Amino acid sequence: MLIQGLKNIKNHMGSGKLNYFKLKQNESALVRFLVTDAEDPNLIAVYEHDLSFRDNPPFTATCIGQNCPLCAKGIAKRLAIYFPLYDKRDNQYKIWRRGVKFAEQIEGYLNKYGELNKRDYQIERKGTNIQNTTYNLYPEDPKPFEPDIEAFEELMINLKKSLAPRTKEELIGLVEGNDLLDGAIEVEIPDEDVPF
Repeated sequence: MLIQGLKNIKNHMGSGKLNYFKLKQNESALVRFLVTDAEDPNLIAVYEHDLSFRDNPPFTATCIGQNCPLCAKGIAKRLAIYFPLYDKRDNQYKIWRRGVKFAEQIEGYLNKYGELNKRDYQIERKGTNIQNTTYNLYPEDPKPFEPDIEAFEELMINLKKSLAPRTKEELIGLVEGNDLLDGAIEVEIPDEDVPF
């Protein structure tokens, strides 16, 4: 089935809205990661293509791998890792989109402190743009945390829906169809304030 036009693709995909974790320059937040370790099934990584079209905000499309029309058009892809967390600033379940360097940083915390979800972390952002921004993590002492299972499950369902690969035909429609300019993207993605 060929589905063309952003509005039609959005309706077909039915993604829910995601709440992304963001920090501004010199801002910090106390969070609880909602994954235990590197093998936790709620830690999701996908290869993504960043897409940008005239007068629309950029968005991402999950790479479908072999025979991907976005790869064939030379649109670069990169590995994105999605960390579910609980932001204690506003008591909301959120997703933090990070890259490989951050995953390496988290691996060090896993080796030193064990399971990520056993303690809160103060996350501090330093830097003004993608080239010079770093995140410092300061682990707190371990303490119990009981997540709202329903809210967490809803977050993960919406994340998985938003990352579900589109069909080859849908991706062709995205890059070849001008309908993309007719509608807005339903799923928000981190903006330039969140380096990757």
